[in-house]
Amino acid sequence: MFSDDRVTEFYDIDTFSCVEQAIVFVETHIRRNAAQDGSSLRWVICLADAPEQAIGSCGFHSTNKDFHSIEIGYELHPDHWGKGYAFEALSRMLSFCFLNDVPFHVNRVSATTDLGSQKSIALLRKLGFSEEGVLRQYGFWKDAFHDVRMFSFLRDEWEASAPSA
Repeated sequence: MFSDDRVTEFYDIDTFSCVEQAIVFVETHIRRNAAQDGSSLRWVICLADAPEQAIGSCGFHSTNKDFHSIEIGYELHPDHWGKGYAFEALSRMLSFCFLNDVPFHVNRVSATTDLGSQKSIALLRKLGFSEEGVLRQYGFWKDAFHDVRMFSFLRDEWEASAPSA
């Protein structure tokens, strides 16, 4: 996925040019998941009829236990854009975190997007996230400062929208 410029266009990493970069990326996430310290967790997104093929991933990071908040991230291979897979994966991830208090009792979920990432902005809005505003020069990647849009989704909003939650 990360060897495709369409995936990394709004991502805080450069497009991968060799398999070794992908190996390091995967190993880093495996170590973080194995730490089980609640600071981050990443799931692979697969199709039900092809569980051996990763089409994306989603997870949380930037946790703050004292504030009961997490930040989420996600990506999907362009061959699978527009088919509802990201919406389904993120819906299930949010339900899992809220229902199981993972990584702790979560009240607030936040997400940031690049200002021009219209697909991601639309996805967050469809999930029920509210836009809070623009964080000026919030991030630094690809040798430049970037403004980002901040979105949030609260437990009570999820409870009001979740079917049989």
